[in-house]
Amino acid sequence: MGFDTTYIEDGLGLQFAGIGVLTGREVLDCNHALLETPESLSALEYAIVLLDDVTSFPATTNEIHELVDVHVQLSRVNPSMLVAIVAPSDFLFGMARMWETLAAETGWSTAIFRSRQEADAWIAGGRAIKKGVGRR
Repeated sequence: MGFDTTYIEDGLGLQFAGIGVLTGREVLDCNHALLETPESLSALEYAIVLLDDVTSFPATTNEIHELVDVHVQLSRVNPSMLVAIVAPSDFLFGMARMWETLAAETGWSTAIFRSRQEADAWIAGGRAIKKGVGRR
């Protein structure tokens, strides 16, 4: 049904939100579009992927591998991004874990959560560490 991309926090964050039946092609199309504007990625501190409204994700193994390839290209523009995925269902959580394993080459700090609240807390903590908050 859709995969919307929205810049949040004045361009410091990027939110992807899926809804309904989300195809691998829809996710790929959104990510390929990011390759067309690499300058908008360099300022990003984090991305959050919301899959809580996704009812089905009929992606192929080839699409997941292609997505990883795109992410590796994006990581060359921004190698230090935090990526949080909210995947409440067991199936989507498993798919996100597969992506996370394959995307290790990006060097991004990644984590998968069951709720938005957990993801937001992890992002806030990761951003604080990067800024040196709490260091002595």
